[in-house]
Amino acid sequence: MRKVTSILICLAITLTLLSGCGKKEIDISVFADVTVSGLNGHATATVIANKELKNAVAVAVYGKDVTATDSIDSIQQMVTAGTFADSVKYEIAPEKKEDLKNGDILTIKATFSKATADSLKISLSKTTFEYTVEGLADAKEINPFDGLVLTYEGVSPNGTVSIDKSGTADYVKNNVSFTATPASQLANGDIVDITATYDAAKAVQNGIYLTQTEKQYTAADINVVPSDVNSIDKSAIDAQQLSVVNQYIAKQIFGHSPQTSGVENNIDKNGSDGSSSYKCTAASASVVKGAYLAAKDMTSGYVEGLDKYVTIYEISITIEKTEMGFFGDTSIPVGTTSTFSVFAYVDYDDFATDPAQTTILVDGQYKDISTLYDTLDEAYNDAVLQYQADMTVTDIQLK
Repeated sequence: MRKVTSILICLAITLTLLSGCGKKEIDISVFADVTVSGLNGHATATVIANKELKNAVAVAVYGKDVTATDSIDSIQQMVTAGTFADSVKYEIAPEKKEDLKNGDILTIKATFSKATADSLKISLSKTTFEYTVEGLADAKEINPFDGLVLTYEGVSPNGTVSIDKSGTADYVKNNVSFTATPASQLANGDIVDITATYDAAKAVQNGIYLTQTEKQYTAADINVVPSDVNSIDKSAIDAQQLSVVNQYIAKQIFGHSPQTSGVENNIDKNGSDGSSSYKCTAASASVVKGAYLAAKDMTSGYVEGLDKYVTIYEISITIEKTEMGFFGDTSIPVGTTSTFSVFAYVDYDDFATDPAQTTILVDGQYKDISTLYDTLDEAYNDAVLQYQADMTVTDIQLK
């Protein structure tokens, strides 16, 4: 940084009478404080009037230094001189305000209230003058975004972005911070603005110039809730869902008397054998229907999750009468068997795939069976239809 202050020379030299007109002349150029900040090739310039201008106007108008006394007249005279001094503004030619380098010549113009100057009987000379930039230190240019890595996580459109600056230049790692806008609720294709912030004065002191402070990135590789699962390899899901069903059969059905209407409808048709004992001697499950549900509002999601992969199974159950009850129906002897079907469904909730919708990358959760249904329609209604208001439904192609 180089600051050039006005050279304050004796007011008797700078203020001279204009011959024949009765006006005092002020060289306005000597009261300009020009400040050039930055490094060679990347500097900026500003210019303001220095505090001596007010007194120079007072000397020109009143012939004395009005700051030397506290009299009422002097105070009023200083106010009058100050009003005019405050009207003086310096401007640098617009094309020469930024990216300045040593040797650049600035054209500076002073503007002021001519009517006030005339009333005070003063005139300003050198209202346009030049200033040469010099003494700027050379800069080491660094692009802070070189080596910057953005990582996207989550599920679109609720993705997030994190910033890793470990691969950037040493000065950037230690002195520059980055912010992302927006940093959340991202979908693939969204524009993310990355802003670099740093201490500009410290950078100049270290001879560093950052060539860029803002950059746009396009969000990508955010996992998605698939629009259709028919093209996805679902073999792992199918196998796990069948495992859930088989575990339920082993723990809740096989060797037990299932709590369904199957017993009454298939053996104890007349309702007269309720005191006898029955147990399941065989059971097997097969897929009969499937559906995929995705939340209509992916931003807020849904109480059941962003998506649901539902498989409905028909469970074939064979039961056997194992003991005659005290009031048992003797027309149904012990050993009588009957086979019937019930239905159950298994959910796989809240999973996501790669953007190409080919591979599941975010694992979901499997929900245990809680209810057995006598009909497929009952199972489908509870598993699928009750969510139609909030989720779109796509039938799954069964293999």
